[in-house]
Amino acid sequence: VEVLDEVQTFGKMMVLSPALSKKLRRMSPDNVASACRAMARTKFFDADILRDLNDVLRRLLQRDQLSAQQANDALECLFALNAYDQAVLSAVASAFKAKTATLEPVFRHAWKEIFDSFKHEKDKDFRQLLETPPLTSVSPGYQRIRCFHHSKGFCAVGEKACTYSHDPRAPLSLEMHFAPMRSSPLVMTQNQYSMGRTIYGGGR
Repeated sequence: VEVLDEVQTFGKMMVLSPALSKKLRRMSPDNVASACRAMARTKFFDADILRDLNDVLRRLLQRDQLSAQQANDALECLFALNAYDQAVLSAVASAFKAKTATLEPVFRHAWKEIFDSFKHEKDKDFRQLLETPPLTSVSPGYQRIRCFHHSKGFCAVGEKACTYSHDPRAPLSLEMHFAPMRSSPLVMTQNQYSMGRTIYGGGR
């Protein structure tokens, strides 16, 4: 990891590429993430290494062996190299769909930008969750606040799995849900009340 994290130039990556190619499939998740960072940093594009890297990333993601930070390193690498791989992005979606509520906002925003930039058409539910993370069951708005996406015509998560309400009568915010109702549309001040008594012949 230390060697790869010290690489700053394309030329240095060229020197290390034979060893990287030989060891990549047996590297730990930490080392794989380090390789992703080095390739992104130096804009090092090698079709053979990238093919092997994508295979390794898919395997690690399917086994749930990448942390959010390591998955971010992988996505940032593909983005920096403009090397879209549908299977890797779908593997990220599968691995983290149930974790979007706990993802750091910086990761959610970055991943949404990458998925959108690559025009990744699959995994629409995950892309929606990156934009609007699910509510937890203890959240005051859980299944009370109206689903923004459903209100616009389509919720990719689906009514059963969505943590927001699909009832068209549901409020769009908690403020609307808990807003107090006025008992009267007009509340007179004491001065107005006194003036009214005088004008309309009220008791003096």
